[in-house]
Amino acid sequence: MRESLKSDINDLRVRMSDAVTSEKCMAIYVISFMITIPVVELISQFNGVIFGVSEYMITVFSVIGLFLCSLNLYLNNKRHWSDFFFITLHIFMFLSLIFSSNMGSLQEVTFIDIEFPHDVIAYYCAMFAAFRLSSFKYRKNVVFTFIGVSILQFTVGIFQSFGIRIIPPQWELFKDEITHAMYGITQNSNYYGGLTVLLFGLFTSLFIFAENKSQKVISGILLVISTYCTVNSMARLAWIGDLFVFVFFAVSATVMIRMDRSNDRYRVYLKRFLFSFVFILTGVLLSIANPYERTAILDKLFKFSDEANKGVGELGSSRLYIWRFCLESIPKHWVTGIGFSNILQCFFENPNYIPRAYTTTHAHNVYLHILTTQGVFSFINYMTFLIISVVKAVKKIINTDDNKERILTWTFLAMFTGYAVASFFNCRISYIEFYFYIVIGLMNPISVEARKRPNGALRKAG
Repeated sequence: MRESLKSDINDLRVRMSDAVTSEKCMAIYVISFMITIPVVELISQFNGVIFGVSEYMITVFSVIGLFLCSLNLYLNNKRHWSDFFFITLHIFMFLSLIFSSNMGSLQEVTFIDIEFPHDVIAYYCAMFAAFRLSSFKYRKNVVFTFIGVSILQFTVGIFQSFGIRIIPPQWELFKDEITHAMYGITQNSNYYGGLTVLLFGLFTSLFIFAENKSQKVISGILLVISTYCTVNSMARLAWIGDLFVFVFFAVSATVMIRMDRSNDRYRVYLKRFLFSFVFILTGVLLSIANPYERTAILDKLFKFSDEANKGVGELGSSRLYIWRFCLESIPKHWVTGIGFSNILQCFFENPNYIPRAYTTTHAHNVYLHILTTQGVFSFINYMTFLIISVVKAVKKIINTDDNKERILTWTFLAMFTGYAVASFFNCRISYIEFYFYIVIGLMNPISVEARKRPNGALRKAG
């Protein structure tokens, strides 16, 4: 009887572990994360609360994610290259936190100012789960989730472009009644712009690779709307990101034609890509036609000259000024960085800083932010991870015989490219950045064979 009970308990443990480490569980985690944050933020804003609720929800997803990821790593004896980076990204983040030059920096700011450790843990856990989605069905469901998120964010943004807002914007910059810059549910047009770049890459791809007329019409309409929202975000970093998505498709389609001249499929894709310009141009013209936005859009186009007249440091909304202080701090803190989310210290400890002059909690360049706050080794580790992810995705697009798999990887790589370029001028922010890490995982999901642990591993352990 005792042996039978022990066997039943062990069987239950096996079934439970199989359930929580299954691809279905990982898909539920990713999709729930994607939906929960914007929906909770929307509801909280209708109740007059900004960011607090969604930040707590991110904490919940970081705890759940750590449990799922740790259990998966423990039970699966087979290792994947992404597991190494999942671990090292966490290690470097915690080292920068432990050896921060200002340990109290996390207590000196509000939710909207910086990333917290649990935010970054949530990014990496979402990415880890996305790497486990090898099934075409689950990755397609994530694409549908992206579409749902876009409809929510676009709807709120379009109302904002006509001055209709749920709640007054958090940043003074967007309170000007003349400039109804879109910020969606994010409360900041730069963050919103970064998200629209991801979605612009998605809808451009969906239009190019559409399988029937209805898909072309729907994706074409969404491409017009995403362009309209990108332009009206007034975020020049988003405009640059969209431009690089366009360049990416032009180059990649041309390369594929040259590599396989006998395949007319790629010529069709290239023609669709060229026709997508009509939808993009329509989105731009609709933005300019909006009387609430026209003046601000034109001002943004010529803002570089005004900034240059004020001084070189003013270029890019003072980004060169910010980058200067970040770069000057690196030689002093090159090993572990100046400290996790501790950019303010770059200004305060610099002898050239004028007291009470402009400061910011972000480097406004994701790569420089990581280099400054976490050190050279963390930066090298992060860039190596991104390069490997891109190289593997490109190889898969070129070498795979499964056209559906090729299109899906192509789509995620386009989204990655636009956001990665925009990140040269943007900030990492908790309620947007995790989408990017999900895309990274979806570019190179682990094959079914690599995910399977030895049969009966848990039974033997029990």
